[in-house]
Amino acid sequence: MKSGDHCIYVSSVDSTNQYVKRIISNYKIKSGTVVYTFDQYEGLGQYGTQWYSQNGKSLAFSMYYEPLSLSPEHVFTLNMLVSNGLAAGLQSLLPGHNVKIKWPNDIVVEDDKLAGVLIQNALKKQVVLHSVIGIGVNVNQTHFEASYSRKPTSMALLTSLENDPGKVLHTLLQSLNHHLPASMPLQKPKVLFEKTREVYLDRLYGYDKWQTFQRSDSTIFQGKVINVEPDGRICITDQEGNLQKYDLKEISWVTR
Repeated sequence: MKSGDHCIYVSSVDSTNQYVKRIISNYKIKSGTVVYTFDQYEGLGQYGTQWYSQNGKSLAFSMYYEPLSLSPEHVFTLNMLVSNGLAAGLQSLLPGHNVKIKWPNDIVVEDDKLAGVLIQNALKKQVVLHSVIGIGVNVNQTHFEASYSRKPTSMALLTSLENDPGKVLHTLLQSLNHHLPASMPLQKPKVLFEKTREVYLDRLYGYDKWQTFQRSDSTIFQGKVINVEPDGRICITDQEGNLQKYDLKEISWVTR
């Protein structure tokens, strides 16, 4: 499988993820098929949040992916593989900037969000049948009207240059091809997880640095990210040496 071997351009769409899901409900398509647009008006984010984009200024694309032998307990490995590939591709487009992965899969430069990922998996009998991998990138957008939990940025704001969204897509698909295996063998999920986590932690925002966090009960504390678990939980130690593991929505960074 090579992502991008079959690309479908749509001039305008509610959500590229939803578009792919509508296709596969009626037709059989190849793993690696990509749907992309520069005008997505109802983009999806994690846990029902919305990804806002400006017509013609941003890139949204979704890849249909059949991992063949991925079990539900290892879906975070797929999350890390996609995040690693996306971050590496954006880093190659933004020399001089420090592109990081903000757990679990936002792409940030400094504290500002540049891109996001939403992976939706279809399960049957404890096996992932297929995944729809949605990615949104702020390319040339310089004005953001909507309210974001994290301040957004764009390639244009970072470089003061206009970028060709089509060329950005090509670069990102090349990087995803490099990081994303054609299949995930059941016999070696731990090996794949460990190798992928090593790359992920090396690019993880705030890894092994003291930062301010807020728990879901509103308590604020100083902590340090030291690891991520196979199930996706983030491991944070506080200044007293207490280690706790958090799911998404249980912990957030306190930023400017």
